[in-house]
Amino acid sequence: SAWAPNVVPAPAPAANAAGVLAKLLAQRGIQVGGTGDGTAPPGTTLIAGVDSSSMADLVGVTLTQSDNLAAELLTKELGRRFAGAGTTAAGLGVIRGVLADLHLPTTGVTLADGSGLDRSDRATCQILLAAVERGGASGTIARGLPVAGSTGTLLHRYVGSPVAGRLRAKTGTLAGVAAFTGWLAATPDRQLTFSFLVNGVGSAAEGHALEDKLVAALATFPETPPPSAFTGALG
Repeated sequence: SAWAPNVVPAPAPAANAAGVLAKLLAQRGIQVGGTGDGTAPPGTTLIAGVDSSSMADLVGVTLTQSDNLAAELLTKELGRRFAGAGTTAAGLGVIRGVLADLHLPTTGVTLADGSGLDRSDRATCQILLAAVERGGASGTIARGLPVAGSTGTLLHRYVGSPVAGRLRAKTGTLAGVAAFTGWLAATPDRQLTFSFLVNGVGSAAEGHALEDKLVAALATFPETPPPSAFTGALG
C-alpha cells in the first residue's frame, strides 16, 4: 500500500527516520528489536541506507531560498565534523580558519552566528565579492544563487525585465539593512560580479529600490554609468 507521510519538522531527524522505518516494518510482520541513532556497532549488517544530498546541493538550496535555519545547521555540522563539537561557536571557528587559509579579505568581518541574522554580525563587500568570485560564474555558489524572475528569493523580482534570467544574486534583508551580491550576464561572454551592502534603509521597499538602481546601472555595460546611478535620491 502507498504511504503518504505527513511532512512536519522532526526534532531528531535520524531517530525519527529510524522510528518510521521500524513502524513500517512492524506493520508488515517484521520484528524490530529497537531503534536509535548513532554509529552502528561492529558486525552490523547494513540492509538499507539513505544518503544525504551533496554538500553542494545543500548549500545551493540554502542560497536559493535564503534558508537561515539551514545555514545555522550547516555551521554546526562544520563544527561537529572538523572541530569536535556541533555548536555554532565551533562551526564559526572552522569558518574563520578556512577564510584565513583562503586568504580572503576578513578585515571588518565579524561572525556571531551562521545565518547573518545576529545584529552584531558584520560583513564587507570585499569578502562577499571574493567568495562569489572564487568558484567562478559556473561554480557551486553561483549555481545556487537565486535567478531573477525565476527562482528563490528573486522569483517575483525583475519578471519580464531585461535582466530576467541573466541576474543571479543572494539577497539579504533585515530591518534597516539591505544586501545584494552576485553575478550579471552583461553580454554572452562577459559576467559582472557585484556586491552591495547598505545600513540605515527605512524599509525593505527602499532597500529593494536601491538594489534595482544598482542592477539598472550594471545592465548598461559596457557603458560606464555616471556616479549618480549609485548615489543620491532614489527618484
